[in-house]
Amino acid sequence: MSRYFLCTWLCADSTGDESTYSQMGFKGKSSSQSFLNVYWKNICTLFLTSKKFNKDLNLIFFTNTEVPETVDSVNIHSMFAKLSVKIIQIDFEYKTPSNYYGSWRNTFFEFSIIKSMIDLSKNDEDVFLLLDSDCIVTQDLTLLWSMGLKNGFLGYSIDYPLDHVVNGLSRQMMKEVYEELDSTSLDSIPNYYGGEFLLSTIANLKKIFLDFEELWPKLLMRNENKQLKFNTEEHVLSYLFYKNKLENSLANRFIKRMWTQPFIHRNVVPRDEEFAIWHLPHEKKYGIITLFSILTKDINRTLNLPDEEFFELLKYHLTIPSIPNWIYISRILPVQIVKKIYLAFSN
Repeated sequence: MSRYFLCTWLCADSTGDESTYSQMGFKGKSSSQSFLNVYWKNICTLFLTSKKFNKDLNLIFFTNTEVPETVDSVNIHSMFAKLSVKIIQIDFEYKTPSNYYGSWRNTFFEFSIIKSMIDLSKNDEDVFLLLDSDCIVTQDLTLLWSMGLKNGFLGYSIDYPLDHVVNGLSRQMMKEVYEELDSTSLDSIPNYYGGEFLLSTIANLKKIFLDFEELWPKLLMRNENKQLKFNTEEHVLSYLFYKNKLENSLANRFIKRMWTQPFIHRNVVPRDEEFAIWHLPHEKKYGIITLFSILTKDINRTLNLPDEEFFELLKYHLTIPSIPNWIYISRILPVQIVKKIYLAFSN
């Protein structure tokens, strides 16, 4: 019988070997406790929302570091035990050299995770879903698991313009790398897949990982030779999905990467609240942090809240599908205050 696993992860950078994470610059170095605490709060909130709507779901947490006893006086060990979260500590085996690419270096930890998933399961029909920790589950995932088992793989494709550069590569540039790696010519531009969502059976994860092991030394060599290469896990996964003829957009009905900034960039539209999974990069340091404080006050009460009341709580603090007036004011005021201070001292 197939089993279903929802997983997330944290790969901690070591002191002196930090990376750059564009949404987290003001939180300090990526090895600092203030930086890591943001992720611990996101991880707990993801697991809480997952369990709220999917009480029998198997939850796994992958990490290369120790789970802290407490974060902001919340006992993380106790919470994980209450939610039946299985903690898997693994090494970061596929670490890029310091001159490889300056941002998001720890995302290659996902390939250590895939290797561990394969080791954990003896059933090729087990289905694993790996989510970034700044995701929120908003409903029962039965249909997602059913489609995952039926299709063996669900892809979350992002339709970037051909010349739009994401982490150093456009889709047009990715095509060049594909052609060089495979000594072939492509008739079309590759699809781009988001790395925040990976859902696959073990059977397909085995294929993906086998090709990754072959690809990994080639990427390191291309870096040494200063050739175009895949800079992040999204580039690599997009290529591996293509390589194994797994490309589809079936996950797009379940998840959306939502940008929620009230005054910079916002792609949220009416009915986005209907997605089963919200990926909220901007909210990792705003709404998700607030929800962590609210939901962890009494975990039993949180898990027993009426679904509708719980869902309204998510919508309000995560500003989906609209921004409540108070949240808009509370976020935009500090920016305006800083701007006025800067202008006053610069004149």
